[in-house]
Amino acid sequence: MDCLIILGRNPALSLAELTAVFGCSIERVVPEIGRIAALPMSELEAIERFARLGGSVKLGVADAVVETKELDRAIAASLLALLQEQRTGKIQIGASIYSGTNALRHHVGKILLSMKNISREQGRSLRVVVSKDPNLSSVVVEKNHLLDRGREFLLLAQPIPHDTGPGSLIVGHTIAVQDFEAQSRRDYGRPRRDPRRGMLPIQLARVMVNMAAPNVGATVLDPFCGIGTVLQEALLLGHDVIGADIDPRAISDARANLQWLTEGIKKKDLRIMDRTELITADVRALPEQLRGRRVDAIVTELDLGPAVRGRITRHDVEAMRETLLPLYRDAFQAFARLLKPGRRAVVALPAWRVKDQTIFSVDDLTVFTNLGFELPVTHYQLPQRHTFLYGRPDQTVWREIVVVERS
Repeated sequence: MDCLIILGRNPALSLAELTAVFGCSIERVVPEIGRIAALPMSELEAIERFARLGGSVKLGVADAVVETKELDRAIAASLLALLQEQRTGKIQIGASIYSGTNALRHHVGKILLSMKNISREQGRSLRVVVSKDPNLSSVVVEKNHLLDRGREFLLLAQPIPHDTGPGSLIVGHTIAVQDFEAQSRRDYGRPRRDPRRGMLPIQLARVMVNMAAPNVGATVLDPFCGIGTVLQEALLLGHDVIGADIDPRAISDARANLQWLTEGIKKKDLRIMDRTELITADVRALPEQLRGRRVDAIVTELDLGPAVRGRITRHDVEAMRETLLPLYRDAFQAFARLLKPGRRAVVALPAWRVKDQTIFSVDDLTVFTNLGFELPVTHYQLPQRHTFLYGRPDQTVWREIVVVERS
């Protein structure tokens, strides 16, 4: 059966990352807003690759395809197998239904409660884990020990194409979740943070690195490295890094954060500082600073402009665009001299939400093709622009993720 990957809150970005890391086109996606991808792959291989991801939240295995009337038998069989595997202690179970009606959710809830009778017959205690949300989060799954002392059932009411018949259910279970605790430590535990700079989220930084450099051992450049978020994720993924910033304080902060990462990491053989080069430099001078060296990938967030407080007008946005566009052109001209042919740059640019409209920092991205880049196209991207938007509904400044390839 397939491995099932539950995508994060930006399914398009998650699918683009999956395509890069798993080395295939993810054509089989459950219709419910594309939140689940199915891959024919062994559990061990899937677990290893899932650990690299930043944009997916759960990994599961599809166990059976059943009709709704057979669902209680399928769950009971899975529970009995679990009781045989774990012969002592209390068992916790829960369920997430990623595509289905409220009636199905209610039906599943009743089935889980009825499983207490089966466990009681086996002389075991069973607890059903529930949540206020429709599905159990990674945090709930981990904190309630559903991976090591229980089971989270994954139910898909809509069929994966070509695998099931009309009205059938895919029943599976979770085998891994996103390591949210490690992500939180890398974000909030590091010694140097500067929220005023609009720090790139940890998960997004990892997604961008994977999209640019899916294979271990690349040299990744972040020419606007700030406090080193992209650098730390690239290092943990097995790459060498070069970080540059025009601000000496940013370089000092990045160095402190990477030294902290070195001291706290369990894998001492990663030799983080040995694989790190930090440079105080303007992006326009960086090709000369690196003396003609070219890198395998560029991953960076360009200047997003001044911090926005409250509402802004189109006039405000136009003023910011006028200031930022010359820097963006200069940066991409430098990128063309720094990136090896055929390799990718993944860049975050600002996009502003003004009265329910999105205003992009660069009107026509084909301007980059005149600088020696191509815009690779996938069906996961925004139509026309072939980019990705990242942000929350309540945000004014979003991020537009642009992927370009050196010609």
